[in-house]
Amino acid sequence: MSIHPALNLTDVVIYARPNSVAMTILSGISQGNQTSSQIANLDRLKYEIGYVESTAVVPSADVTLSTYKLSYLLEALGQAGETEAAKFLLDNMYSKMAEPGPNYSGGSWEYIVSASIALEIRMDL
Repeated sequence: MSIHPALNLTDVVIYARPNSVAMTILSGISQGNQTSSQIANLDRLKYEIGYVESTAVVPSADVTLSTYKLSYLLEALGQAGETEAAKFLLDNMYSKMAEPGPNYSGGSWEYIVSASIALEIRMDL
């Protein structure tokens, strides 16, 4: 499938940003090898409990991860049958919103500052 018949992206990795990966999968633009390649490239963006927004982001204690944006990736991973990657997000990022503790609000969070969650995880050990 292609957006335009003259545009053949069969062997091209489209994006390496989580939100872009999600949008290409959810829209049906990315399929087969493209989807597999994009998801494999997500490992380069993995940081503690989620994924940073791009390779331009330097992982550090004050990195902000967007649960809102990554929810699209979570849906796309499910649609693509990538259960291990989806499980990583559910177990490490989204479960933190439902756990009782100092950051519990009863609602969903738009952003997570990596250091605050990492500190809380280490305190639980």
